[in-house]
Amino acid sequence: MQAHVLLDALDVAKFKVFSAVTFHSYIPLQAQLSLKANATILEIDNLSLNRERIPAGTSEPQRLKSSLGSSSPRLYEEYAYVLDYLQHGRTSADKPRHLALPTVQVIGENYFTLLEAEVRAGTQPNLDERVYIGKERREKINRIIGRIGYNDLTANAKAELLPVLEKLITDQEQRFVGFFNNSQAITPRMHSLELLAGIGKKSMWQIINAREKKTFTNFKDIESRTSVGDPIKVIAKRILDELTGGEKYRIFSRSL
Repeated sequence: MQAHVLLDALDVAKFKVFSAVTFHSYIPLQAQLSLKANATILEIDNLSLNRERIPAGTSEPQRLKSSLGSSSPRLYEEYAYVLDYLQHGRTSADKPRHLALPTVQVIGENYFTLLEAEVRAGTQPNLDERVYIGKERREKINRIIGRIGYNDLTANAKAELLPVLEKLITDQEQRFVGFFNNSQAITPRMHSLELLAGIGKKSMWQIINAREKKTFTNFKDIESRTSVGDPIKVIAKRILDELTGGEKYRIFSRSL
């Protein structure tokens, strides 16, 4: 279906795209484009969260506006889960093994940021342990070394990643149920629900029609009223795909 575009050259913020996929509504392009000619949709960094939690029930365009606004603060993790403990750190050509300090590879619980951190002397975090990594004094983490990519993870960390993701999703059920209730189209031809594995046009409309009748209350509700299998596994797979770098759009995790 061809989108009909109305452009007010004096005010790009009023730029709207109409199409059947957007359900006779509009998508504010300041939330999707960086005002570059023929630009593609921006990679969304933490679509459903910004530094201060966006209230539940906020529409997806409003969430986009909030998270992509010009004055958006930097996003920091407060807590993370340990994926692996490295007594001598990661192997590095410029770091002699005997000088390496104990480190952990962790994943942030809000933005799923992969990080490497130096362990405080006299402590040893356990696998899957939730540790504080915020700006105040940390009990087990001495300092954050920096962000890492999926390929920087050890084999053990990669093996732990999916189970930890499923736990995080389970613990934050209402956040992800909110995605099913509030998600909108991200382009004139694609809905954000279609970014989840196994959800095509037919399943997308089934979800939309179901939530219009009554908003979803939990994962079991989604599973019973739609053709989505296990929402936890579907979301975990999406986050894992985003972390491995194989996805153009990021709806749950941060980009490097």
